[in-house]
Amino acid sequence: MTQANLSETLFKPRFKHPETSTLVRRFSHGAQPPVQSALDEGQKFQQAGNIEKAEENYKHATDVTSKKWKTDALYSLGVLFYNNGADVLRKATPLASSNKEKYASEKAKADAAFKKAVDYLGEAVTLSPNRTEIKQMQDQVKAMIK
Repeated sequence: MTQANLSETLFKPRFKHPETSTLVRRFSHGAQPPVQSALDEGQKFQQAGNIEKAEENYKHATDVTSKKWKTDALYSLGVLFYNNGADVLRKATPLASSNKEKYASEKAKADAAFKKAVDYLGEAVTLSPNRTEIKQMQDQVKAMIK
């Protein structure tokens, strides 16, 4: 007669009770909260360079009552516009000496994005003043506006 391995006997999960099995299945295969899905979709669109769709998804996530989720969505919007402004400015920098009018136009676009970022980050700081990373990001964006 073969003996069972003690660790298998003690630690192998067995779901003899249907309600336990159901809970485990629901937890591991359950749907994400809608706000998390909106944030995830926003990140996907942001990574793909689709700023409008990213903004739409992040704004959808701000429609919740949960302070944590709303703060995360506002922070994401702030970072989205900061990154967008930084990208516009990075592309415009080579024009600073060769085409001053075009550079000034692009700089204005970047500054508008930075101002939007500061506004969203300000809302996030108001909701969650203890989250220092938001305040630091807001200060960093403010430094970009000259």
